[in-house]
Parts: sequence; structure tokens; C-alpha cells
Amino acid sequence: MNSVQHANRAPLRWMKTIRAQLEALRSSTTATTRAPSRVPCAPDNPFPDRPRILVVDDCPINQLVVAAMLWRWGITPLVAADGAEAVALACGQDFDLILMDLQMPVLDGLTATTQLRRFELEHACPRAPVVAYTSSLFGVDEQLLRACGIDASLEKPCSAQSLEACLTRWCGHELEVLAKQSARDEGGAALASRE
Repeated sequence: MNSVQHANRAPLRWMKTIRAQLEALRSSTTATTRAPSRVPCAPDNPFPDRPRILVVDDCPINQLVVAAMLWRWGITPLVAADGAEAVALACGQDFDLILMDLQMPVLDGLTATTQLRRFELEHACPRAPVVAYTSSLFGVDEQLLRACGIDASLEKPCSAQSLEACLTRWCGHELEVLAKQSARDEGGAALASRE
């Protein structure tokens, strides 16, 4: 399989994964009834050395755009379609970074971040960096973002360079190294599947 064919399959695999995650979330209990323990890394994560990113956005196209940029570095994000799903995921496992849209149905990004920060304090959990990822930063009160527990902001659509700078700042990973590891890992998996 050439690299173009492989690249074309990545979004399809990702969308199937996202659908499965959303179905599992819908059938699970809410964040308020979950046990207050976090899993350091989900058991189905094949690359525990990669940054764990949660993308929170109600628009599937925006989710796909961010995920495509992350795939470039071999990072497969988890996705939540609203703040309530984000809180449920983030209270159940650790993330290296959460990209949080501010305007969403069910629970907006500010309220979701406030609930997450309360959970982290009440259960002595490590603080997950939350970056507001929104299309309209004009007129957004930076003090309000900080008061809600948001650490930084990134305007969407963002460039790959802006996202890379954000990941480097908050996750501390060398993304070029991850991209090379991803290509090597996928090449090995392709060889194994042929055998």
C-alpha cells in the first residue's frame, strides 16, 4: 500500500474510532456518578509514549481538521462533541492537553473547564492543560478564561505551526521525532499485516 492510499484510510479509521467513543460515552454513566480515579493511559492506546490529546468540539469537520494535523505527528486524539462528554473523559483518565471549544451545546467550554478544575482539586488529580480552541477570540475576556481554569488560547482554524507550538509548549514532546516514529510504526504494521 502506498503512502497516499494509507493516508486516505486514516480519516476513515479515525471516524470509526470516534463513533465508537461517542456510542460508549452515550451508554456510560455521567461524570458525576463516575469513580474519582483516573487511568494514566487508556488500555487501548497502542502508543503510550505519545501525547494524549482530547479535542472538544461540536463540529465534526473541526474535529477532523485538528485530528488530521495531529496524525501528522502520529497522535490519535480522543474526541468529545460537547463539554459534558469532555468532563466525563477528563475525569476518567489523564490527558497531556485538552483543546476546548468555548461555544458548544449541552455544556459550554468555560463551564466544562470549571467542572474539570473542581474535580482535579477535590480528588488531588494532576492539572491537565486546557487550551481554548475557538473561532472567535475577539472580545473574549482573558481574565475570564483564566478564572475558569483555561491556560491559553488558540484561534481556529489554526496553522499546523501554531498547533505544533501549542503541543511543544504544553506537552513537551519533540514532534518531528514522533512523526518519524509514527511512520516507522505504521510501516512495521503494514509489513506484519502482509505476512
